[in-house]
Amino acid sequence: MEHFGDFKLLDKLVERDGETVYQASHARQTQPLRLTMFNGLPPQQSQRIRRKCDRFLGLKHPHIEPHLGHGMVGDTPYRVSPFVESVSMAAFLRSLKARRVILPMDNVFSIARALCKALHALHGYEKDGKHAQLTHGAICAENVHVAPTGNVCLMGIGTWHEKDSEDVMEQVWDGAGLAALIYDMLRATKTSGELPKPSQEMDSLLRVALGIGDSDEMLSPKAFGNRLREIAVRQHVYTTLDRFKALAQRTCEAIAQEKEVKIETAELMPEPSTVTHQEPAPGEEANVSDAVAEEDLSLANEDLAFDADTPPSYEVDDFEATSAPGGQAQENLEDAAAELEASEAVTQKSRLSFFQWVKNKGVFPDNILQLCMDAFETEAEMLQALWNNDKIDDQALSHELTQWLNATDEGVPNDNDEDMVRMLSLLPASLVVGRQVLPLSLSNGELVCLCSNPFQTEVFETLKGTLGANSVLCRTATPKAVTERCLDGLHRAGRGGVISPFGNVPIKILVFDQNDGFPTSLGVRIAQKGWLVEWMASSQELISSAVTSTPAAVIGVTEKDSFAATEVLVELKTQPSGSQIPCFVIGNDDDDEAIERILDLGVEDYFSVPVNGDTVVAKLRRIFNRTMNYDSTPPMLSGGPAPPPIPSEGMMEDMMLAAVLDDTNEPLGRGGLIGPVNSLSLFDFVEHMVLRQQTFVLKFMGDADGRLGVLRGEIVFAETLEGKGAEAFSKMMVQKEGVFKVDFGAQPPDTNVSLSTSQLLLACKMNPGD
Repeated sequence: MEHFGDFKLLDKLVERDGETVYQASHARQTQPLRLTMFNGLPPQQSQRIRRKCDRFLGLKHPHIEPHLGHGMVGDTPYRVSPFVESVSMAAFLRSLKARRVILPMDNVFSIARALCKALHALHGYEKDGKHAQLTHGAICAENVHVAPTGNVCLMGIGTWHEKDSEDVMEQVWDGAGLAALIYDMLRATKTSGELPKPSQEMDSLLRVALGIGDSDEMLSPKAFGNRLREIAVRQHVYTTLDRFKALAQRTCEAIAQEKEVKIETAELMPEPSTVTHQEPAPGEEANVSDAVAEEDLSLANEDLAFDADTPPSYEVDDFEATSAPGGQAQENLEDAAAELEASEAVTQKSRLSFFQWVKNKGVFPDNILQLCMDAFETEAEMLQALWNNDKIDDQALSHELTQWLNATDEGVPNDNDEDMVRMLSLLPASLVVGRQVLPLSLSNGELVCLCSNPFQTEVFETLKGTLGANSVLCRTATPKAVTERCLDGLHRAGRGGVISPFGNVPIKILVFDQNDGFPTSLGVRIAQKGWLVEWMASSQELISSAVTSTPAAVIGVTEKDSFAATEVLVELKTQPSGSQIPCFVIGNDDDDEAIERILDLGVEDYFSVPVNGDTVVAKLRRIFNRTMNYDSTPPMLSGGPAPPPIPSEGMMEDMMLAAVLDDTNEPLGRGGLIGPVNSLSLFDFVEHMVLRQQTFVLKFMGDADGRLGVLRGEIVFAETLEGKGAEAFSKMMVQKEGVFKVDFGAQPPDTNVSLSTSQLLLACKMNPGD
């Protein structure tokens, strides 16, 4: 069995120009993987591929294992994604979940909408329904990829069919397989309550994909019923008559609503005369509730317990022949009129309840109240979908209204720079750290703000009390736009502690490491001298950081027969501002000639693995003394404790640190920091990263205790030996000693913080500790 790095190559699947695709396995995965190797590349493309691979590694997604995504073995780049053969959608999603790849509901709708539009544009709508075959198992390995950012990409959906003239199979790209995929995704991602109701656009696209009519064509009840029956028979979905009628009713109502045509239930689905089995399935009630009917929106591959010999049939020879008599039709019309009147009364009641809900929110931006009422008038269907017997889901409703406000707002006004800078200087930065609100102007007691969510009323209460405003007018914008304005405003307001959290660190050392070869214990040993270690896997990021920040030293970690680190250091030496930066290499090459060649490139020294931490620290100290006139005791913050003295040269680092470290041999990872707590403000650092919507895990090393998890700018996890949540976060922010480690992109281990990020930072700002 062949090996490729840590992968075992099980089976060669595809071989084409420059690429070879294997089914592979890995010791850290229980399921097979799809491995694509980019080999046989011309020499002139090697540098471009290496830079591309660096970019992939720099975008490593926290939900993907370190080896799953993109990487390099030697000089050969590779891409890894889940291996999926023709399986059901449920099995596919279980496979992704086992690999910790998350597929949120928002992504489901985005993928579905994009695929529907692409399919419609390519193939159009075929009225004969030739390809309206609702089939599962329409996904194969070629369709599934995991992008460098962690997004699951579905490249195309089709169904394999046998050609008429040849004894081969071909893949037909039809809308049926796509519709099955979408409905299964909706079922598989359901968490609680009823299934989400697709928007009008999504409903139209789904019906096009299913071949059951679009906005340009109105199918008659007979044609529509026959089309649904054909789909159900081909899919082998044998469900109860009531469930089938409920599906037909809902879909017809959606079509009729766009055309403003009312279709009566009796006309829609009269009792078929040839149904052979009308009893409900065992274990089911005769009257199916609305919730059950909604849950069965999909024509899923759900086997119901019917007798195998007598499956139900929905063949209808003539819908018109079985329609209701005239008297019954008149009663249906009267019932429909009564239902319409009752519906209007419910709508009016809901409107009043909605108005009361908005009004009861307390301190509320005055102009948002009217905007919300406008939203209710124009987006009634959207709001009604969130309404359930006048019980409102605050979070869902606020999200939908905010989305609507952002889409309909006239844009952000030109603010008064002087007013904004003055107000920012008065406010705690915690209010803007959460990308929630930015004060723009204050005139005659009226405060104009920019925010991404106008429903967080506690923020406006704080603003009114701090700035002395009588009323608040709010302009909404996307979180990204608010973040950009907040960053710019903080910079102009001179909040330097937020913009540059590393100003007090006397010495910074950059580490270039593509293969997790730099041990954490060495980073801790360097940090105990009061120096900050920042490591990264992207060569371009390292060179950019070295040129702009001028570190005290750069360390490149390399493997045998790999020249990536030395190439980066040589490129750095060619930069005007990087020519004087001392560079070191850590590697496992035992060839003296190869080491000599590396040293001839201008590298200060070469450290062989296993690395002696004391030797590295002593060498760095001598270099700093020579190049920076730097004495043995680094400058610290006033009142901060001095770092521990360096033990005698030759003492092994693992002997020194074993008593305080549980992860002596743990690799650093793909990007992050190790530094002394007493050389910077942890609060400013966390505030800085939160403002930039970073994802990371911060961990105290050695005798200090605590872990902090931040997900896309939101503090979600905090833990110490004494407690968890907000209390643990407050204690960590007042730490004065020890060493901290930050892993950028690492996923927080859990969620245990109930307070918002702004509340946490505001509490720390108001109670900074001793």
